[in-house]
Amino acid sequence: MKLSTLLFSLLSLTLLHEAVSTHLQTCECHEIRDLVNITVQEAVAGLEDRLTRLLNINTTDRSILETRLTTTMKHLIDPIKQQLNYHLPPPSQLGNKDKPANSCIDLHKTNPKASSGYYWIKQSSGSPVRVYCSMSGTCGNETGGWMRVANIDMRNTSQSCPSGLTLVSSKRVCDITSTGCVNKIFSVQGFQYIKVCGKIIGYHKRIPTAFYYQGRSIEIDYVSGVSLTHGQNPRKHIWTFAGASDETSNDYNYKCPCINTALTSSQVPSFVGNDYFCDTAYSSSFANYSPYPLQVNDPLWDGKGCGRTNTCCSFNSPPWFIKQLPSHTKDYIEMRVCNPGGNGSTPLEIIELYVQ
Repeated sequence: MKLSTLLFSLLSLTLLHEAVSTHLQTCECHEIRDLVNITVQEAVAGLEDRLTRLLNINTTDRSILETRLTTTMKHLIDPIKQQLNYHLPPPSQLGNKDKPANSCIDLHKTNPKASSGYYWIKQSSGSPVRVYCSMSGTCGNETGGWMRVANIDMRNTSQSCPSGLTLVSSKRVCDITSTGCVNKIFSVQGFQYIKVCGKIIGYHKRIPTAFYYQGRSIEIDYVSGVSLTHGQNPRKHIWTFAGASDETSNDYNYKCPCINTALTSSQVPSFVGNDYFCDTAYSSSFANYSPYPLQVNDPLWDGKGCGRTNTCCSFNSPPWFIKQLPSHTKDYIEMRVCNPGGNGSTPLEIIELYVQ
C-alpha cells in the first residue's frame, strides 16, 4: 500500500465521519448514532496514531511496511463498515424515509437478502409510513416480502388483550366472556394486497362446538372460534379457526368436520370451503373432563397434539395459513372471536397476520 493511498484513506475516513454525523442528526436512534459516532472517531484517532508509528519503523523492507499498513487499515475500517451496513443503511437505500418502497414485496424483489424489520413504504397518497416487513421464515417459509398487520403475543407481559376480550391471567390468554362475537379491525395502511397469511394460537375452554350452528351466514356467529374476513356488505371470508368439543363425542355436531369417522364437508358452511383449521384438546368424550377447566397443555391450531381420529392438524398445514384472494383489495381485515351458544370458548394467545 502506497503512502499516498494510506493518507487518502485517512482523509476519506475523516470525511465519512463528518457525513455520518450530519446524516444522523435527524435519526431517532440515539444509541446507534452515538455508537457509530464513537466508533468512527476512535478509528480516525487510531489510524493517525498507527500511521505515525508505522512511518517510524526502522526497516528497509518495503514489503513488511506495506503488509503492516494493509493489516492496520483492515483492522480499523471493517468495524466501521459493519456498523454502517447493519445499523445505518445509506439514505439512498430503498425502504428509508427519504426513499420509501412501494411495498414489502417490492423491497424483497429489489434486495432478496434484505433482513426482516421496519421499513418505510409509500402509501397510495404518496406519504411514507413505517411498517414491519417479514423477509423470510413467515407463512411456512413462503417467499418473503410480507407486511405485518397484526402482532399480538400475550406471552409478552407488556401486551394487552384486544378491546372486548378479557385477560385470563393464569395463562395470559384473551377470552370472550359473552355469547356472540367480539370483533377487532386490523388496518392495511391503504395498501393493495392479494394474499393473506398468518397464524392464530388459542386454547380449549369448556365445550366449544365447532360448526354446530348450521345455516348461519358469514355475518353472524357461525363458529366456536375465530373468523377472519375482509370488507363488509357482505364480509368476505379469509380463514376460520374452529374449536371442537372432543374427538369421540356421539354428537357429531360437536366434532371437527375432518374427523375420520363419517362427517362430510356439508358440515362446513359453503363460504368457508376448505379454508379453515379445526382442533380440540380433548382426546376422549368431553364428559370425562368435567368441570372443563382451561386446557393449557394442548394449544389449538398449532398442528400438534391431534389424536388418531383427527386429521385437522395436518389439514392445510397449520400453524400457518395462506390465502390467495380472487383479486387485489385495500379492505381492512376483521377478526371476530365467537362463542355462539355460550357453551365454550377458545381463548387466544397469539395473533400474527400479514398481507402481500
